[in-house]
Amino acid sequence: NTTSTINKADLTLSGSKTYDGTTAMPGAGLTANGVAGESFAVIGTGATGNLASKNVQTSQPLASTTGLNLGVGAGGGDAANYNAISTTGSSVSVSQAALTISTSNVTKTYDGGISASGTAVVTGGTTLYGTDALSGGSYAFTDKNAGTGNKSVTVTGVTVTDGNSGGNYNVTYANNTTSTINKADLTLSGSKTFDGTTAMPGAGLTANGVAGETFAVTGPGATGNLATPNVQTNQPLQTVAGLNLGTSSNGGLDSNYTALSPTGSQVSVTAAPTPTPTPTLIPTPTPTPTPTPTPTPTPTP
Repeated sequence: NTTSTINKADLTLSGSKTYDGTTAMPGAGLTANGVAGESFAVIGTGATGNLASKNVQTSQPLASTTGLNLGVGAGGGDAANYNAISTTGSSVSVSQAALTISTSNVTKTYDGGISASGTAVVTGGTTLYGTDALSGGSYAFTDKNAGTGNKSVTVTGVTVTDGNSGGNYNVTYANNTTSTINKADLTLSGSKTFDGTTAMPGAGLTANGVAGETFAVTGPGATGNLATPNVQTNQPLQTVAGLNLGTSSNGGLDSNYTALSPTGSQVSVTAAPTPTPTPTLIPTPTPTPTPTPTPTPTPTP
């Protein structure tokens, strides 16, 4: 019989891609499966609408084959034995894109704590696709102490807005290691009793930091620390000559603070006590001696 027929077989498309924010399905991610182990490559960039949804999905049918063409066969396949590619029986998956999230550099002034105000940024993996965006997050320095460009900030809890509750990305977090905690300023306060000079001895001062941290102040001070030697209340120092930062008794580290300065200082000079006057001694009067009476002579009979 020379008039029999072998109809062309159908090809079924299968494959996958990593989430890229589009509904196009590139041919490079597909295989056209024939019969008896025959298969074909698929070429072309695909087109918007190949997938019904851009989101991560498993074994879903193609919605169209626009932009896709049958490529070279493998396993002895001949394209002439098959119908044109179609969506029938197709099965395509979209897997999560890798996304590493950190924060841009955070800078703050030493405050005795580890709180940080970060801004989420992508630092690895893929990128954010289309209108996908980052927001929120929790940020913290790994320690509280001052440092420039060498402080680490941890990142957690960033929200990925991608139309799929963040499910289109496999998110990992990375510390920012180039953030900064600037040194805080100290403010000097204290008092002395009027002594006729404009020097302010360190023994009468306290250097006040943040979070309740305080330091002793050492040194005799110097002429000109005060604008006037007179009694005064909460007046600023003019200089800190002759004064040095001492130790802290409540956990303060001098490395977290800038050098002493008059800025914000408040110093008082109290009146010297009035000397108690020495009482004047009144001499005790010498008593006048009582005269001894002269005896009356006895008359001679």
